[in-house]
Amino acid sequence: MDHILELQEFFVEGKDHKKSHVLLHIAEPVSATEKERGFFFVVAEINNGYAEQIEALQQIIDDIESAYYDEVKDETPSLEEILQDINRRAHHVLKYEDTEISCVVGVIRDQTISLAYHGKPHALLFYPSKDTFASVLIIEEEANTTSQLFSELIEGNINPGDYVMVTSPHLLRFFSADRMRKLLGTRRVEETASHIQKVLHDLRNEYSFGGLIIHVTDKNDKPKTGKAPKSADKGSAESLEHLMASAKSTEDTLSPPLFAPISAKLKQFLAKKKSSAARNTTSKRTHKHYNVETNHRRKPEGQDESLFGKFLIGLGHVLVFIGTALTFIFKKIFGTFGYVFGALFALITNRNNGRAKTLQSWRNS
Repeated sequence: MDHILELQEFFVEGKDHKKSHVLLHIAEPVSATEKERGFFFVVAEINNGYAEQIEALQQIIDDIESAYYDEVKDETPSLEEILQDINRRAHHVLKYEDTEISCVVGVIRDQTISLAYHGKPHALLFYPSKDTFASVLIIEEEANTTSQLFSELIEGNINPGDYVMVTSPHLLRFFSADRMRKLLGTRRVEETASHIQKVLHDLRNEYSFGGLIIHVTDKNDKPKTGKAPKSADKGSAESLEHLMASAKSTEDTLSPPLFAPISAKLKQFLAKKKSSAARNTTSKRTHKHYNVETNHRRKPEGQDESLFGKFLIGLGHVLVFIGTALTFIFKKIFGTFGYVFGALFALITNRNNGRAKTLQSWRNS
């Protein structure tokens, strides 16, 4: 049965750009070679960041994408190899005082997902369980604040009926896992993302929010009816087990013991889930890029827009200058006409002995 990958993003700009700056970047493959590499995405938030720090992180994201889709090399490097190279030259992004970076770099190839992260982003797996969804954190809540930008790499499979949600750090304060389970059980992915975006927008919070929802389904999937889609629990258990078994490290090649607590936690969870399952079974890439400062990638098109904007600003200045000059000229003209008309009126009518006063004024001038 053909599997269908649904990917829907949401993005809300906060009121305080200094306090919270979110980058949401999605690259959709177009060519056959790129499609083999899958979708590339990034969700990042910088708190109390600096303009040059944000620019540097954006450049790192662009470099990772370019290297990942590189078709020039004889053998395209894996995401792990690319991140190892990035770690060797990206220390400067983490050296700013009083700033905090949370970032997830991800790739989806068919049903396989790879996630590398830094800081405190969120990634959750939702999977069918009886008539609802169960959920588990893929990324531990405790911050990953090592000296490497990406010291954790997780890989695993998404089975039909599963959802993966990747978000900036503060979203779960407003959308708990329980609330998300209810939304995913009653709405399609696009409707869920739209609802999240609307609610967050109406909050008018100081933080910015960004994220995406990934869903694997099939062509026979029917509209939501309030029940979870049919999917064997065993498959999702295997997804979680594989996801934990594939945890890698980019610090050596990619992580040491930082991953142990979440691994143990999920193994305990898997044991419960497995027993439950046993009982039940006797050309050019297109981009979506959100940035609270520009909302667009820095590409030639963006430069053209910048030049056009500068042209409009310059034209506005010229028009203001011309308008000011014309106003001054018209004031002078009407002032002169008023003076002449008043003098003629005084000469003709001699009102209040105006004729003599006017003649005396002309002699003095």
